[in-house]
Amino acid sequence: MCLPTLLSAGKSVSENNNLRLQKDIRVIQSILEGNTLKANGLEGEITYLEYQVVAAQRIIKLVQREENIGLNESIKLSGQLKVLRAERAIGVNQYQSLLLEEYKNRDYKMKLYFLASSKDIKQLINRLTHLSTLKKFRGKQLRALLHKQKEVEDKLAVYNGNKQQKEQIAYEKVNEIVRLNELLRKLHQKCSSVKFDNQSLYLDLQGKEARLNMALSKVRVEKIREQSLSSNTQFSFNWPVYRGLLVGRFGVSKHAKERKVEVLNNGVDVLVLKNEPVFAVETGLVKAILEVPGSNYSVIINHGGYYSVYSNVIEVLPKVGDKLEKGNPIAKVAQSDEGVSKLHFELWKGVVKLDPEQYLQGTLD
Repeated sequence: MCLPTLLSAGKSVSENNNLRLQKDIRVIQSILEGNTLKANGLEGEITYLEYQVVAAQRIIKLVQREENIGLNESIKLSGQLKVLRAERAIGVNQYQSLLLEEYKNRDYKMKLYFLASSKDIKQLINRLTHLSTLKKFRGKQLRALLHKQKEVEDKLAVYNGNKQQKEQIAYEKVNEIVRLNELLRKLHQKCSSVKFDNQSLYLDLQGKEARLNMALSKVRVEKIREQSLSSNTQFSFNWPVYRGLLVGRFGVSKHAKERKVEVLNNGVDVLVLKNEPVFAVETGLVKAILEVPGSNYSVIINHGGYYSVYSNVIEVLPKVGDKLEKGNPIAKVAQSDEGVSKLHFELWKGVVKLDPEQYLQGTLD
């Protein structure tokens, strides 16, 4: 077998190995995401049931004290119940409006950056970022109102009932507590099992990702060597950070939560150490500095028709209109509440998004 054939065969085997690793990683990530959602749901249900147990215990104690209340107190409780019902009706309407708003804006979630001169982009970012959080808050608020409403109804039933009715209420609450505690025991077991499974899967994922990153680094080095130094632009872009791990690539991928939904990554994501400095990839003018809810700041630099976007950064040094030389410091990568520092970087030519890996020179340490 001649040398070109040997090289071609070796390349094919390497590509197949990389494809298998990528497939395994996607499968593990999908399972991890599903397990995480499942665990979060179980924990929410546990909190919900624990509240019901405490509420039932309060009603039992109320029956045992054999208290009577006056007309004014009864009217006060009835008024409180009326207010709770009205608030819940308003909450239901608001929640339905949020669902409708989210549906209407479903096609705009990939149109967040660029057109930096437009005043509407910040409003769009704010609306889309807060929509999901607000929807979850409204859902929890509705559940809390329902709990409070039920507890007030039980109090009125105790105060207004005769001895036999009160004993029946207490009996029902005792049975309810027994049933809820059994459900809680099962939910705690399921939650612990899911978290244990995630630990094993995460270790497996780290190993496969490390192997894949090493293999892809070799491929990228070869591509850089093969690329002609004379491109269709006079610019030679450097990486925005000196060291890091590439964890998100340009293009279409599966949604983090809804696996049947595909999402578009307009750039690349680089995992870095805490307070990692960010540098200008090429000489240019600072076009915009945006404060993005949930993503700290985004800096956009104009390189004569090419635009670089640095997102999830803090401590921004330049101002809008400043001229930066290649390698000038811009900011630091922000750290999330979970202790993760990840830079999102995009490269555009006019209004056309580019794959940064095809234009950035060199490699990450």
